[in-house]
Amino acid sequence: MKTIMRKNVDDFTLGDFDELKDALEGFSCQRLATDEQRAVVARADEMGYANYMSYTQAGWTEKGIEKYRELEDENTCQPVM
Repeated sequence: MKTIMRKNVDDFTLGDFDELKDALEGFSCQRLATDEQRAVVARADEMGYANYMSYTQAGWTEKGIEKYRELEDENTCQPVM
């Protein structure tokens, strides 16, 4: 599967990463990913946050894990007013 990274697109938000996490769980051995989950993973693959290897295989990239953690840290460190 050939991947083209797109650079002129909106970056993933924390909500997008939460959705990606759920979507990647659809690629586990007990489940089959839905079309919606595949679309999320395909978008993440284009941005370098996930690897969409085949119909039954997908996973995180280091870049994706780092960005997700960064957004989680930013979200938990902000004061509530």
